[in-house]
Amino acid sequence: MPRALSQRAPSQRAPAQRAPSQRRRIPDPALWKGKGFFVQIERCSEDADSSYRQHSNRLRSCIEDYFGWQIRVAELQVSLTYAFEVRVLPADCHPENGREYALQEAEALSYTVFSKAHTKRWPTPESILQVIGDFCKVEVEFVMQGREVKFVEPDVLPYEVHKIALNENPRNSVETLLPLKHFTFALRHVHGQPQDLHTDGEGKVRVRLIPGGYHVKIDDARYDRLRPSSVTVPAVFSPFEIVVSASVKKMCTFFVSDQAAQLFPKFPLLLHRDPPVQTVQLVTRVDGKCQCRLGSGDYLATFDGGTDTPWPIMPLKEEVTVSESELPQTFHLKVQRVRFLVEVILRTRFDDPVAVAFSIKKKGTQEQMCRGNSSELGIMKCDLPLGAFSVKLEPPEDSPYVTTEFSLTVTSDVDYEPRERRVMTKVTEVTMRLVTPDGEPALGCPFFIEQQFPEGVLRGQQRELECVTNLSGTAVVTIGLLEPYSFRVKPHGKAEYMAQQFAFQTDRTEIGITVAKTIFGNIEEEHVVFVVDTSGSMGVYIEDVKAALNLALLHQFYGTSKRFNILTYTGGLHSFREGPVESTRENVEKGMFFCESLVSGGCSRALLALDHSLKNASEADAFYLVTDGKFDVDERFVSSVRSLYLSNPRRPRVNTVGINCVPQRLTWRGLDAVAVLTQAQFRHVCLQQEGADVMSRPEFLRHISEVRTAPAALGGTLEG
Repeated sequence: MPRALSQRAPSQRAPAQRAPSQRRRIPDPALWKGKGFFVQIERCSEDADSSYRQHSNRLRSCIEDYFGWQIRVAELQVSLTYAFEVRVLPADCHPENGREYALQEAEALSYTVFSKAHTKRWPTPESILQVIGDFCKVEVEFVMQGREVKFVEPDVLPYEVHKIALNENPRNSVETLLPLKHFTFALRHVHGQPQDLHTDGEGKVRVRLIPGGYHVKIDDARYDRLRPSSVTVPAVFSPFEIVVSASVKKMCTFFVSDQAAQLFPKFPLLLHRDPPVQTVQLVTRVDGKCQCRLGSGDYLATFDGGTDTPWPIMPLKEEVTVSESELPQTFHLKVQRVRFLVEVILRTRFDDPVAVAFSIKKKGTQEQMCRGNSSELGIMKCDLPLGAFSVKLEPPEDSPYVTTEFSLTVTSDVDYEPRERRVMTKVTEVTMRLVTPDGEPALGCPFFIEQQFPEGVLRGQQRELECVTNLSGTAVVTIGLLEPYSFRVKPHGKAEYMAQQFAFQTDRTEIGITVAKTIFGNIEEEHVVFVVDTSGSMGVYIEDVKAALNLALLHQFYGTSKRFNILTYTGGLHSFREGPVESTRENVEKGMFFCESLVSGGCSRALLALDHSLKNASEADAFYLVTDGKFDVDERFVSSVRSLYLSNPRRPRVNTVGINCVPQRLTWRGLDAVAVLTQAQFRHVCLQQEGADVMSRPEFLRHISEVRTAPAALGGTLEG
């Protein structure tokens, strides 16, 4: 092409009047704006010296190759002797347009890169390429976008988007393009060094580049392919925009299972890329699945089991290929187990889980295969090869379990026996310590222990053991640890302690149980007056007091020779009768209905009540003062009671019943002093401060309330 142009007729060539000036002049930028350009090499005729043609061809080849054939090169022969000029001219001055511009005329329109007439030496390709590159840089704007394709169900998409998705992709894909803000990527010229570029808040970056080919590369782990990954900058002095989209790596799912199709949890999976890049490390979840985003290409899947614990599988090496499609991929990796997961459920004979240490040895040898502890759910887990093994459960000395040994067999069909094992518990003496709610020993409390399972340790004997606490409030019984039992204090009219029942299990050799005293206990006196505090503070206990009075009249007075009377006090006094009456059916029923009519309210005047009782009840053998002590129980109160007591010739006992009194405080000590003074008893009773909701109470209170709220049944009982 240049050769043909250089052989044009001399009449059409612009005359060369003189050699170009020595000074390199930069032409007016307005002449170049929006225009392409080319490089023109002017050399003297071949007839003068063939070396000019050789240097021209060599330089032309270097320019075209370096700039990726984006800058065209034209060669012209000029008549000036020893001429060798290199220029950059606008594209419309190219000889193919019908006219050649050379020497002085070309100098006015071009940027002179090299002139041999001035330098007096031949040009070097490196220097020529450097000068051309500095002058010919083009302003380029890169627009970086992130591209992600999502697959959704049809009913999730709006109607318009759903219609487009169905037409373009049967999998209902939606493409999302977002600007990559503050994103770093590498740009490398095909013959140059890479440079890092950083986008702004809009995902754009402007840079001046020489014409030619470039490669775009990213190191961000979130993205895979670039479109395009190679770009070309043309030889045009005009701003140029290049849009590059980075595809998000596709979601890949890996399932790891063994030869028995059992999913492998917590499996450490490694993915190696070819060509080598950073290794991807994954760990499967409990369902044997793991997920990650991967770029397209070939990977080698291996596992890393570490060196501390040998993994129960053969070495894994499997190749997987991530395709270039946008569809998510699923890979199923099969591993070959050499040891198999064995899970044996450990239970007591009462079906409770057993958490205990264990060791496993190969049968007939001392080779230990595994050690560990069963879980809180009683599951013993270990990895074992095929064969027969001996399992030993090793509970500590203070454990409720018995040391146990049994055989375990893992068969060739990846099965094992047994899958469940019963563990025996110890049978031993257990000390049961009974205390009252205030912390004092429950002396002489009769109770019953009944086993809940027919196969319990009491089989062949009585299923119910009767026990009584000693002077320290304890009783020793032989029972099986962790075996369910029922503890019961049976209801009785003269019982010292309230009836109660509950189920329990224990793994200890000593347990504590709280039992509550009844309000009155066993009433031994023949002529009794109940003095009951019905002040406002007794409101939370009044229902329990009324029930206790009913039970006492029903079980300890009815049908006996005893006599009774009931006196209540607040600001004033209310008496059931003037004096003690016989325990006939009529008197007991009326006494119980009198109890039902009791209401609380007002202040507490205990001294007035005792004064009235001791002066007017001349036939009484004993008084039962029931109060919560919300009045001044001090030395003056005790002195007044002493005077009243000594003035009564019968010297009746004043048994005091303190409800929820703080131990060893003023009220406690005062009521105890009154009982000691009159050679009577002080009963400190603990009652819960709740309303009259029977179903929300413990069994021992519920029993009292049920008797109290069943007058028809009471009538039937009295007939007997």
